[in-house]
Amino acid sequence: IGIGINVSTVREQLPIATASSLEIEGYENLDREDLLVSILQNLTSYLKRWESADPSLVSEYLECSSTIGREVRVEMPAGVVYESKAVGVENTGALILEDEIVISVGDVVHLR
Repeated sequence: IGIGINVSTVREQLPIATASSLEIEGYENLDREDLLVSILQNLTSYLKRWESADPSLVSEYLECSSTIGREVRVEMPAGVVYESKAVGVENTGALILEDEIVISVGDVVHLR
């Protein structure tokens, strides 16, 4: 899993207009160590819920997902590309596309 967080980046340094940073969003002078500890604690909490098959986890994810309900392009490792609407996720975390294709591995790009 990879994660990138723009902490103190100013608007002029961002690669695209829709990108932001914690500083731009009003969180100035964050201690990066405290931020990392908080992220890891939250990930640990979610992992424990995942491992215990918490039934509310998928519905919580669906409520805050910026992917579900959008047209997407999924680029698969073997070069196969799907374009469809993302409509849900399975309990395993696999993405469900409108045409009933289930994606467990791939790069998802939001289409406009």
